[in-house]
Amino acid sequence: LRFSSEDMKAAEKGWVDFNQSFDQFNHEVTGVTAVVLILVVSLLAGMSVHYLMAVPLNALRETQERFVQLFESSPDGLVVVNAMGRIESVNAQAEKMFGYQRGDLINQPVEILIPERFRERHEHLRAGYATAPRVRPMGAGLELLGRRKDGSEFPIDIMLSPMKRGENHLVLSVVRDISERKRTEEFLANRSRLATFVSKVGIALNQGGAIPEMLQPCAEAMVKHLDAAFARIWTLNASENML
Repeated sequence: LRFSSEDMKAAEKGWVDFNQSFDQFNHEVTGVTAVVLILVVSLLAGMSVHYLMAVPLNALRETQERFVQLFESSPDGLVVVNAMGRIESVNAQAEKMFGYQRGDLINQPVEILIPERFRERHEHLRAGYATAPRVRPMGAGLELLGRRKDGSEFPIDIMLSPMKRGENHLVLSVVRDISERKRTEEFLANRSRLATFVSKVGIALNQGGAIPEMLQPCAEAMVKHLDAAFARIWTLNASENML
């Protein structure tokens, strides 16, 4: 019996579809040494292709276990949301990141994980994403914030990826806490501003001339590079003992 390359591709697709939906009936099957007979029916170029495949159940369990291990060991928080915007599953890192127990999040609106002031707008954005789902970062160019159970907020990056399980449309959100990155960026920005300020002051003081003329650029540099609301520099009149 010979099969064309198109037939084999159809069979492989049928197997992938089965593997993805296996978790829906896995709890109904017992015995790790049983053999599952799967009839994969694929339609390609108007031709029906039927395959009878025997697959060791323990191999399917191993595949599922590997997926669960990858999901749980991800260094990023993973949140799976259904078409209604409710959380279906989270991994251990998401629990740690947001301070919730898994059971507290399941079936809750995903907006529970963002600051309250952004929730209404997020519902509209989520509905818009559902009309054209694709892999993309969320809020490109915007400062995104997550909200922990205790109400504290922290900066995050989010990557969105559409998924499908049977007829159900899901969205996988990959959430990364970028607090440390933001602290590093702020430190480097402050150091850069300070270096620029020192340079401007040095140039002003080396120009020579009257003291007020040299100090005026220094005061302006304080406002511009040190985020001062205003700056004033006094000089001492030694002869009159006054500023």
